Amino acid sequence: MLSFAALARCFEELEHTSSRKQLTTLLADFTAAVDADEIAEVSYLLQGRVAPLYEPVEFGLGERSIEKAVAAAYDVSPTEVRGGREGGRRWPGCGRLASEAGRTEAGENRPVREVFADLRALADLSGAGRPTPKSPG
Repeated sequence: MLSFAALARCFEELEHTSSRKQLTTLLADFTAAVDADEIAEVSYLLQGRVAPLYEPVEFGLGERSIEKAVAAAYDVSPTEVRGGREGGRRWPGCGRLASEAGRTEAGENRPVREVFADLRALADLSGAGRPTPKSPG
């Protein structure tokens, strides 16, 4: 069982790697350690998705909107989420925040499959890609 915190740490490492060869090595090593029953969810998350391309499921939010939402949820500035500099301090970025969220007592060992299911449910709530119901009359 892969924990979401481990996946977030991998994302953080990928975020700080610019070498294509190193990125490939990191991804190969990481995915080799993923159980077969979790690989689909991990693959979709690596693509920033919660469903295959042929399913019209999207969060319907732009990058800046997500940064603002994460900032509000963690009570930090959008710059901290983005991983920029503010007040002379270098902020860690979204990967670090997600990793730290996975380290809470309740979420330390939360499985990727569980987090993926929650993300998919959120995307389904947004209604993006779903047909709009016909109005009566």
